[in-house]
Amino acid sequence: MQFSDLPVDVICLIIEYFDFDSLEELIRMSAFNPSGTLHKVAVGIKYSRILVTNEWQNSLRLLPRAANIKSIALLDKYFHVSLSYFSSILDDLESKWDERVPVKKSILLVFRYDLASNEIKESIIKRLVVLLQRMPYTVQHATRLFYLSDNSWDSRSSSPLEDLPLTTKFQESLESLCIHGTASVNAIDLSKFSGKDFSQYRRLSSLHLINIGISNIKDLKLPTTISDLRLSCNNIHFADFQCLPSRLISLDLSHNRLTSIVANGYPKHLKTLNLKGNRIENIENLPSSVEDLNIALNEITGLNFDLPAKLKYLRLDVAQFYLMSESIRQLLSRKKVLVKQR
Repeated sequence: MQFSDLPVDVICLIIEYFDFDSLEELIRMSAFNPSGTLHKVAVGIKYSRILVTNEWQNSLRLLPRAANIKSIALLDKYFHVSLSYFSSILDDLESKWDERVPVKKSILLVFRYDLASNEIKESIIKRLVVLLQRMPYTVQHATRLFYLSDNSWDSRSSSPLEDLPLTTKFQESLESLCIHGTASVNAIDLSKFSGKDFSQYRRLSSLHLINIGISNIKDLKLPTTISDLRLSCNNIHFADFQCLPSRLISLDLSHNRLTSIVANGYPKHLKTLNLKGNRIENIENLPSSVEDLNIALNEITGLNFDLPAKLKYLRLDVAQFYLMSESIRQLLSRKKVLVKQR
């Protein structure tokens, strides 16, 4: 029996592990029989894993480390295309998908404007808005991640976040939404931000809203499906944990303006809590489920709170580490907690 004689689902399971270069080679080798199962499966998988971006491959490979986007850690498997190219194949994309090929369709939209001029940014944003508006339903339904980073937008220009038509798009499929806002002007009007209400995104598991001027977590309407929430570099003064989804596993509130953390209905499955770079002086009753805690660059000089029962990693700054008493060091050693300086 030859490889091409295997059942379609078995062929898919094997080819899904191929990186993009290997997949292209398989398509080239099987092109002599374009109607054959092997060629159709390879083409179907190629067009089922598309990363649309204004960054190109060399710089984009650094993105997972630079932006901590876990969902695109396997970049080598994706077909990297420009916004223009994706727009040109948009209407024909569905024809590339063979329903006999049981592979999950995954389209990732990743855009960064950190080094571009305002003129270039405005042009790309307009094209992106048009693209989102004209996306066929089947393509919307295959979109899993939307990432927009703009760390240098001119305060005299309107924010691109206010124009994106996301409230009526992707509600059935989007799994990860990452918005990195303006570093120079941390005061975007959330009332104009069309993504303020996320409750209709029924599959959203990861939400990053970074540096967009959030002052109150209650202003965000979050779906119950969220497990990863990152709200770093905002203006949050008070953390009301009761309004957070119960399924939350990872919470990042670093670089805000928190002064204390009070027991107030923590999500019961919370494992990672990042409080770095706030003004916290005291912490009360952390949930026992927390395994990774970052309290670096706060006003906490001693560990004057009960350590979570399941704590594995404690991240401190240099001053906190050297001011730690010997009794605390021994306690951490007995509990087998690994202390890391951040």
